[in-house]
Amino acid sequence: MGTGLLAILVLAGSAGYAVAELFGWPSTLEANFPQAVGFYTIVLAATVIGFAMGFLPLNPIQLLVWTAVINVRDRADNGDDDAYCDKQNRNGPLPGPSRSC
Repeated sequence: MGTGLLAILVLAGSAGYAVAELFGWPSTLEANFPQAVGFYTIVLAATVIGFAMGFLPLNPIQLLVWTAVINVRDRADNGDDDAYCDKQNRNGPLPGPSRSC
């Protein structure tokens, strides 16, 4: 339980940094709330959402599996050659049209 609660804060902080960097907002824990409103709002929202998800009747393992499926499909749809080349390097030439790596 303690590890899960700690993970919420770590993931909320990383989400805050990512969104703040994306929009060019100040992002530091050294700033107070008025100096970094966007950053702290994202951290607070992510913390509340993460905590609330613990009370939803969702299977976390099933969510992880679906997240992985969506990620793999997204990489394939975007023509991500890194995934193709990684698999080819591990397994040798793959069937189908050849692509250079």
